[in-house]
Amino acid sequence: MKGNKQSGFTLVELSIVLVIIGFLIAGVTAGTKMIESSKVSKIGNDVGKYAQAVGNFRSTYNALPGDFRDASSYWDNAACLDGSSISLIACGGNGNGVVEREPIPAGGRFVFPAESLKTFRHLQLAKFVNERYQIKANAAEVATCPTHMPGSPFTGGCYWIGSFIGAEEGTIGLTVGSYNSGASDPDFHDGGALSASVANAIDKKFDDGNAETGKIFAQRDQTRSGDTTLCFDDTTGDWLFGNSDDKACNVNFYLAK
Repeated sequence: MKGNKQSGFTLVELSIVLVIIGFLIAGVTAGTKMIESSKVSKIGNDVGKYAQAVGNFRSTYNALPGDFRDASSYWDNAACLDGSSISLIACGGNGNGVVEREPIPAGGRFVFPAESLKTFRHLQLAKFVNERYQIKANAAEVATCPTHMPGSPFTGGCYWIGSFIGAEEGTIGLTVGSYNSGASDPDFHDGGALSASVANAIDKKFDDGNAETGKIFAQRDQTRSGDTTLCFDDTTGDWLFGNSDDKACNVNFYLAK
């Protein structure tokens, strides 16, 4: 009785299979990079759109969206606050020329919630953006976009407009970040929304490629601000690509002084 003859792949066949697998992996990688590049480009387009909207608002009302003290003179408070569950909210800001990112008393008027949570509602009411936004104030409501502000192309990210502090005091900027659950007030969206690799791609495409210089700057995820392994090197501004955390960074664009 003859034994069963067993056959297997030849070296040539195995080589062909490996080549096909290689092509598939390369195709997936290339596709992923193309998708990422498209998202980066969309962020640039969105920032340009919102920068123009802020400029148009300022030219029309001689005020900044969110900080606009006379907002309720143009849009009655009930209409302005449509969809809000917080009865203490006022439609306008305090008119001091700064879009506050936290609810603080200024100019004799306590602004609640932070003016930065009103910017897109003001822009929408003035018809400088088409999307509809509501003014929200508590943690459960502001933790996700895009109810109160637009979502970015990267999962979990928001576009947050407000005035910078410190050396950039008074400068209006746009942050691509996520809700900061660790902040003392439920208004901050300076959590991480991007990996160092993506943040670098944004900075290189629209600025100088350094995390700390130019018209775009990065912050590490402010819920973990003490973790110096995230996002970039504090001394050089070089990106820390060794950490693949996709929520390591947020990026900030200067819009206007």
